[in-house]
Amino acid sequence: MSSTVVKDSPAIYVASLSDYNAGTLHGRWIHIDEDTTADDVYIGIREMLAESNEVGAEEWEIHDTDYWPKGIAHQAAGWDLEDLVKAAHLILEHGQAIACYYEHTGEFNEEGFTDHYLGWWESAESFARDELLEIMDFKIPDQLLAHVNWDTLTRDLMRDRFAAYEGTRHHLFEGEEGVHIFYQG
Repeated sequence: MSSTVVKDSPAIYVASLSDYNAGTLHGRWIHIDEDTTADDVYIGIREMLAESNEVGAEEWEIHDTDYWPKGIAHQAAGWDLEDLVKAAHLILEHGQAIACYYEHTGEFNEEGFTDHYLGWWESAESFARDELLEIMDFKIPDQLLAHVNWDTLTRDLMRDRFAAYEGTRHHLFEGEEGVHIFYQG
């Protein structure tokens, strides 16, 4: 495991259950960066248990997480170490977007994510502008752009694009700093 702690890298707090059951809090924060493996995390857990004041401490549990996107943090405690590290690596690479995908699908599937992720926009209106003007190549003369009611167009586009339509569906997820759009075909 890297000795350098990457700020904002996903981290888990692992606690010794022997200490916990004896009324003592003993544990360690383990940060997961792009080079961390499941074996590295396991070594960190074994080192933490070896430092325990309780003889024979061997059981552990994830008690907390840090820098995991909403919707995922509470799931981390239930994963095996391989899945936990895989999820952390995807979070480091894709941020809140992969969390939105996970919330929708229930899986960390990078191929599925990249196949369906359209991108991030500051707002639904930003997406609507791009969808109409760039993606659909809708032509609005410059002199009329100032008179377009983007609120209404956004609402209508969102209703059309995000409701079931001939078996396809767009999904919008509000992230911490904007919206993430996925296409589901």
